[in-house]
Amino acid sequence: MRFQAVLTPTESKKLIAMALLRTEEMKQALAEDVVVIHPSSTTVFMLEELGIARPTSWWICGLIQPRGLCASGQILDESRGGASFEPHKYAHSWMIEKGSLVGSLTLTETLARMGPKSVYVKGANAIDPEGKVGILFAAKGAGTIGIVIREQRKRGFHILLAVGLEKFIPTKIRDCSKAAALPAIDRAHGTPCGVIPIEGRVINEIQAFKLLCGVEAIPVAAGGIAGAEGCVVFILTGTREEIRKTETLLSQIKGARLPQIYLLDCEVCPRVKCCNSPVYKPMIKADL
Repeated sequence: MRFQAVLTPTESKKLIAMALLRTEEMKQALAEDVVVIHPSSTTVFMLEELGIARPTSWWICGLIQPRGLCASGQILDESRGGASFEPHKYAHSWMIEKGSLVGSLTLTETLARMGPKSVYVKGANAIDPEGKVGILFAAKGAGTIGIVIREQRKRGFHILLAVGLEKFIPTKIRDCSKAAALPAIDRAHGTPCGVIPIEGRVINEIQAFKLLCGVEAIPVAAGGIAGAEGCVVFILTGTREEIRKTETLLSQIKGARLPQIYLLDCEVCPRVKCCNSPVYKPMIKADL
């Protein structure tokens, strides 16, 4: 049987979040070890699936919005008074140890508790024709994800990367990384960002449908209007039982909505690296 499905970007995020929890790496880590979830518009749905209340203060960076590349108001509020963002002191990850949510720890403290059976989950910003993914960063040393990559090489934990096909780009990630080298960006809509390639297990809608329902998913169209901007159209193929299971799943996903995101007005933004900010200072090589 074949079923033609249409998913908005937010619906895809919920689908992918559900599938992340079905991976063998995740199931083992939740039962026996440590799971660290970097806040994002995809991973927030994982909390919902785990029965954990959504955060009231939702800290999120690498945010793309109409006015440009940005961050949620929480990080910008922290920057008031000239304070700078220090990635190793990042204390906004959601850490789950043996099934229980752990209190706030710095990134350094969090990563120190991870080992070969642990899982780190991160939303990505781009996926290329080879299935490689990239992540936006603005801070020195590639920010939090740069630290995670370096620690993963030492500690050997699993990295799961969530990325919907709305983020498909026709350029290879390694070429994106070169094009978006921060010292070469003179002006930007918002905060100039680099792109860092990252290795890990990639979960997009194709893998998600297979993990959750056993169906094969083929993207056949994309885009839309009147709220369907960024939608992807899929042909789902499977047995009658698999298609029924898929329809039940889609009925749970359709209409998914993200929690409200706190954004600052550009006029009061304290971020000196943002071109939209009234206190913007052009970056020089020594700033990176």
